Amino acid sequence: MKADVTKRALAQSVKELVSKHPLESVSVKDITDHCGLSRHGFYYHFRDKQNLVSWVFKNEVMVNLEQKWPRDIYRDTVAFFKAIEKDKEFYINVFKYEGQNSLSDFLYNWNRKDMENYLRSFVDENNQYKELLEDEFSFTFVVNLMAHTLSGPTIDWIRMGMKSSAENAAEVIANVLSDFLPSFLKETYRMK
Repeated sequence: MKADVTKRALAQSVKELVSKHPLESVSVKDITDHCGLSRHGFYYHFRDKQNLVSWVFKNEVMVNLEQKWPRDIYRDTVAFFKAIEKDKEFYINVFKYEGQNSLSDFLYNWNRKDMENYLRSFVDENNQYKELLEDEFSFTFVVNLMAHTLSGPTIDWIRMGMKSSAENAAEVIANVLSDFLPSFLKETYRMK
């Protein structure tokens, strides 16, 4: 219980600081001084500030997203974008950071795993594409293509200040997954 309180205090501290300053200009000392905790306490729970930021993202934004298919793409994506909007300035600054262990990399890797599950589910429902699962290059290519296709516009939406509504942004993502990907697979991987 105490560990959760400490993590939440550090999370609130980093959110407040990074909402006003770029992530790279905020140090672990700044975070711990801001919430009255020790650096030792910080390092007991987190490797570095990027690890803390990833923990915040997982526990406040990604917490309700499952990597299971089928699912309601639009509903889940709206919930994802609305959770980010709650801490708009924090996430704009966090996603501008492009160094080691960036949240952009975390999101891409999460989308990559999600797209592996999606593609397996799609092939299970459309047996004529089963050869796609057997061709490692094609499978990896499509998974990576879709992970980039989802991560790129999401990161751009955040970095550009979330000017479009969460609903509009989610509609684009939902259309990519429900319309574009099946059409792409049907046209590109016509199985004999």
